[in-house]
Amino acid sequence: MQLLEGKTAIVYGGSGVLGSKIARELYEQGAKTAIHCFHGWERAQKLAEELDPSRKNAIAVQADCGDPQALTGLVEKVRNTFGSVDIVVNAVHPPFEPVDVADSKDGDWKLHLDAMMSGYHIFQTAIPVMREQQFGRLIYISAAMAVRYGAGCSMYTAVKRGMNGFCRTLAIEEAKNNILVNIVAPGGVADAETETGEDWDEMTKEFIAKCALGRFATSKEVANTVVYFASDLAEGITGQTLYVSGGEIML
Repeated sequence: MQLLEGKTAIVYGGSGVLGSKIARELYEQGAKTAIHCFHGWERAQKLAEELDPSRKNAIAVQADCGDPQALTGLVEKVRNTFGSVDIVVNAVHPPFEPVDVADSKDGDWKLHLDAMMSGYHIFQTAIPVMREQQFGRLIYISAAMAVRYGAGCSMYTAVKRGMNGFCRTLAIEEAKNNILVNIVAPGGVADAETETGEDWDEMTKEFIAKCALGRFATSKEVANTVVYFASDLAEGITGQTLYVSGGEIML
């Protein structure tokens, strides 16, 4: 039996490198899967068709995560299509270039603050349906940079660490509704094509030298951790963070 048979999942940011791997693993473990995108519609459509050419158990959905009304409509569309909304994964945070605090401008915060507000809206709009069901699994894709630091990444770290606290508070609030909230925090991701340029190369060398396994995790290994939190194997766990970092982060 597949771990997620009979469940429905929405993967926000599902057209991205990591989000698409998460969507694939959820689907392969039996979940009916909605692959969200904002700008990556063609990628989301292609993945949905690849997973299920009939589109009965995998669909692409599109919405601006900064628009709560659009997200509410998206949740309702998924529930009307698949019958429930059991698992919500937030993998939304656009790539960025490092910038030191002394060299930064107020506008440099926008990308990161938008991602933070997107996380708020994503979970807030899913909770009413999950409360009605008395079942839900909310999973936030954070980062090792919430607890270890790299030059030029102060804004990213601030948002990721803040969202970790947000998720833990939400876990307390929603436990009575059988809604579990957990965090998956990758270190570097060995096969993701998002970290480029000299600044990232130097940081990568520094971080990977600290990995007990001598390597970063793969996107599939990160996705497997999401599957675990989404499944009944983790039904006694909420408000927790798993660092998928090759042993770089040990807390």
